[in-house]
Amino acid sequence: MLARLLDFLDGIYPSVNSRAPFFGQKLLRRVILSGIYRINNFLCWYYHNIKKKKISNPDECDYVVSLTTYPARVGNVWRVIEMAANQRGIKDKYAICLYLIESEFEGIDLPAKIKELQARGLTVKFNKENLKCHNKYFYAFKDYPEKTIITIDDDLQYNHHSISKLVMFNKNHSGCISFNRGNLIAKEKPYSSWPFVDDMTTPCYNAFPTGVGGVLYPPYSCGPMVTNIHIIKQTCLRADDLWLNFNSRFNGTKVVQTDLKSTYMVLPQSSQLYALWTTNNSDSNNGNDEQISLISKWAIDELGCDFFVNV
Repeated sequence: MLARLLDFLDGIYPSVNSRAPFFGQKLLRRVILSGIYRINNFLCWYYHNIKKKKISNPDECDYVVSLTTYPARVGNVWRVIEMAANQRGIKDKYAICLYLIESEFEGIDLPAKIKELQARGLTVKFNKENLKCHNKYFYAFKDYPEKTIITIDDDLQYNHHSISKLVMFNKNHSGCISFNRGNLIAKEKPYSSWPFVDDMTTPCYNAFPTGVGGVLYPPYSCGPMVTNIHIIKQTCLRADDLWLNFNSRFNGTKVVQTDLKSTYMVLPQSSQLYALWTTNNSDSNNGNDEQISLISKWAIDELGCDFFVNV
């Protein structure tokens, strides 16, 4: 019952927030947000302490949910993992793999909740090379090249269909990358003005999946170049979504948006100190535009195309 209520509130908030202002709208928005926070907190506690669902091993699954985190957020990431583990409407087995960087966690003991999740099947892997935001997908692509990888963020409240919707659309559109949240690519405009899309449910090239909502990548959908560390460091170390999107279009892979509606709300007490939006897509910074330019410059020299190939 509470899970359905959470998903209902999570689904109606975007439409309430986008309507023209009306009397009581501000109060209604606060009530909905408060309800989402409180129900999410309770359900995460319930899933972790009472239900304790077993998480599958990657070797026995076709799908691997991949995410990364760093010390400032590791104490809160268990909430994201619990919601990922308790998806509804999905019969397929899926694993959850948390990627960490050795140097960042040197001398730091993992939180008890993460260790408890490990005992239930969570895969935790440490790597030496810190590729920043690319850690979210890079090592999963390397470790499980034959599996479908689903990336999620470490600081968001996901609902009970965030992953299951991705899987469902992947089954209906085999070979396509499926995503929950994205923008329409506007070649002649800065990234900050690319409009949000909510109806790209037909496979296309001109949508830009943003990882914040969760993205599903079929095996080899981004081609072999996507894991080239040298190019990543040279062009877009702070923009994994841009790199993945460029590679998928260069590889001829279309994307398709699910019909999921969600607030994609930041978890309570989740540190935003090093959040990418502060440098890539804020009013005072244009990090994404700079990295699009760097990808284009490299691609023109090496591949004969720019970032917007196939758009």
